[in-house]
Amino acid sequence: LYRIIYDERIGFLEYKFFTPTFHARKAKFMQFFWPDVDVIVVEMQAEPWVTVLPLSEAPFDEQEKSMSLEQFKENVDFALNIGWDTYYLWGAEWWYWLKEAENKPEIWNYAKTLFETSRN
Repeated sequence: LYRIIYDERIGFLEYKFFTPTFHARKAKFMQFFWPDVDVIVVEMQAEPWVTVLPLSEAPFDEQEKSMSLEQFKENVDFALNIGWDTYYLWGAEWWYWLKEAENKPEIWNYAKTLFETSRN
């Protein structure tokens, strides 16, 4: 579930035209054919999409084009509004790098509160 990506032909692209309702309906459609299968997000965007790899070499202002604390919160809220039970967030190593190497613990701390209040 990536909401902001980078494509070298067009630059940064936001997939904000897909609503939580769209994803919820897509799951219902899939469950029509496979009723015993749980729908989960195995890769929810929680790190930036950059033009330079490794990620630690990308300028921080570029990283913030596709992921910031505000975008992280927006992605989490978006996912919760879909109504599914399980989401695997993609990017914990980046949160840790921000906290330890860049002295920017905000996303790490916010993620920590999510895990502390999680049902599972």
